[in-house]
Amino acid sequence: MVLPVFYDVDPSEVRHQRESFGKALAELEERLDTRVQRWKECLKEVANLSGWHLQNGNESEYIQEIAKVVSRIVCTTCLHLAKYPVGIESRFKMSICF
Repeated sequence: MVLPVFYDVDPSEVRHQRESFGKALAELEERLDTRVQRWKECLKEVANLSGWHLQNGNESEYIQEIAKVVSRIVCTTCLHLAKYPVGIESRFKMSICF
């Protein structure tokens, strides 16, 4: 699952790889060549996903919102346990700490 967070960059800049974002990718491409092309393809794909666009706002509110969504996803995933799980309690408690 991918939850894109566009921090101080417009998703369209990432999708179309223009402006400062495109310039940075072009500079990387000069040094790293083949890897950057794959990164560009992946970034275009991610920029088409629904996510958060953090720009000119209360950063802590954005972080709290993202944390709530991620927490809901993680907790929902954790609830898919066997009807009578044996020996999972200690592992489950340990995973909550991380």
